[in-house]
Amino acid sequence: MICGSLIPDAGQWWNASLVFAPEGERHTYRKINLAMNERGVLAAGSALPVHRLALPAGEVTVGTQICREIRFPEQWQHLARCGAQMLVYLTNAANPAEPYGVGAAT
Repeated sequence: MICGSLIPDAGQWWNASLVFAPEGERHTYRKINLAMNERGVLAAGSALPVHRLALPAGEVTVGTQICREIRFPEQWQHLARCGAQMLVYLTNAANPAEPYGVGAAT
């Protein structure tokens, strides 16, 4: 299971994706490209990790991105170069004026 959440750690708050692997392992990605309204409130992560998950059908390597990070193709390319076989994108975009948001005109 992969989900998004705000998490507290070391006196700061982070926008993060949480990966819960079938074998019980847990992985975290902390968003590195914060939105304007997150800056000064949330801390920015410093790494773009990939996570290896052992699934019943075999191992898969996963990379995650959060919300506005869709605008940074170099981050997606980095995850692919690091071996990501699956990319997971988490968002709460609900602004119809936002080009990549839900309900955007195409």
